[in-house]
Amino acid sequence: MLAFVDRRTREPGSSDELKAAEVSLAAPAHGSFLTALHLAPVVSGCFSDSALVSAMKLGRTKCTALVTKALGPAFRDELLKDMTASRAEMITHAYVRYVDDRTCAVVSTTDIKDFAPKDTEDFPVTPLLPPKGKRETRKAEILNIIKRKKSALANDADEPVRKKLRAAEDTIAELERKLEKKEEIAELAALNKGLQRAVIARAGCQNSAGSVDPNRKAAKRLPLREGASGGDLGAINLLNRSLFGKPALASQVAPGKTHLTPKKVEVLRDCYMERLKRKGTLPGSELFDLAVKNVNGYIIQKLADNEKMAKRYAE
Repeated sequence: MLAFVDRRTREPGSSDELKAAEVSLAAPAHGSFLTALHLAPVVSGCFSDSALVSAMKLGRTKCTALVTKALGPAFRDELLKDMTASRAEMITHAYVRYVDDRTCAVVSTTDIKDFAPKDTEDFPVTPLLPPKGKRETRKAEILNIIKRKKSALANDADEPVRKKLRAAEDTIAELERKLEKKEEIAELAALNKGLQRAVIARAGCQNSAGSVDPNRKAAKRLPLREGASGGDLGAINLLNRSLFGKPALASQVAPGKTHLTPKKVEVLRDCYMERLKRKGTLPGSELFDLAVKNVNGYIIQKLADNEKMAKRYAE
């Protein structure tokens, strides 16, 4: 607790003994009250110096509130009596201002001669103490200050570990998101490949609009022409002739059938070859050779008959 002293004179040769001409006591704060409370016999008898030192580490305001809250209900009357009787004794230092050189200093009250502070009745004791009705003591709160301090230090020591743990968790979450994204991309790529295969497989089953001949009806009415060997039409002629499909009747509005495509022609050729193979009429088989011999014999016979008839008409 500090008292403001106005020094009128400084006695030469007496640096330790100061004569106080005017002393005024300022309104004490919580820290001043804690200093006075520390000197009170009630507090020193209940709490050790180590506990009060630990309480001071929390700050003057918090420590004063805790001590007042803990000891106030139990020792209200004793505190009021002790603090009323020894207000002047609780002031340990004074703020001194010298008149001759206008310098200021904080000195101990023991170095001030005839120290008698004024306005000691203005010391705010009653507002700092709880009401008389609350007699429950909270000494345990003050005694647990050291434990709380240690727990706070432990939390501060664990903070780097928690930071590393949070960083590791964030890294794991980021890797999981990347893995899920890669799996999704792989699924989309597989689906895209399947769709591409389906499009490529069906690409030959439809013809574009530009391949349609406007004279397809006339092309459908062209007579069939046999090849030089007397067989059926070749693949190219069949494709060119059957490309546009069968036209619809004039009385119907329905469109024509689907056009033949090279893939359809290949399927038809495979089907007919399989059927000929089952019947044994493929080129090189016995039935095919026998049929060729019979046809050749029939042709030779017809040619001989024609020559005979031509000679007869010539005669």
